[in-house]
Amino acid sequence: MSAQIHNTFNENGFVIVSDILTHQESQLLKAEIQTLIDAAKCKATEDGQDPENVAGHGVYVGLSTQSQIFRDAVKNKKILDVLQVILSPNIEFLSDKAVFKSHRMDFDSPWHQDWHFGTDHIKSQFGLAG
Repeated sequence: MSAQIHNTFNENGFVIVSDILTHQESQLLKAEIQTLIDAAKCKATEDGQDPENVAGHGVYVGLSTQSQIFRDAVKNKKILDVLQVILSPNIEFLSDKAVFKSHRMDFDSPWHQDWHFGTDHIKSQFGLAG
């Protein structure tokens, strides 16, 4: 499997690896995102700000700076094992961001180019569906 992941990444510039996280792990992360957003909305209200401005656009940044669950997630051995195959051994965590959609939060994301970090930075994404 490691050789296949490595070869696919080298050929395509990306690789999709399914089922890295269990359903339970995925649900824990989703619940923690909601907990963090709820806390941020409470803080906004306490500070006299509109709580709807907190992640109202479907994006929330800095989960691992606020949550041990997310600090543990970015060190998850199953995730790092895949990244190790691709990046060996130069893995560096820079930041995290949750982008979420639901029946209440639905927005188009037109084709765009994210900030260019150069060839020495690779982004990994995880879908937490269900």
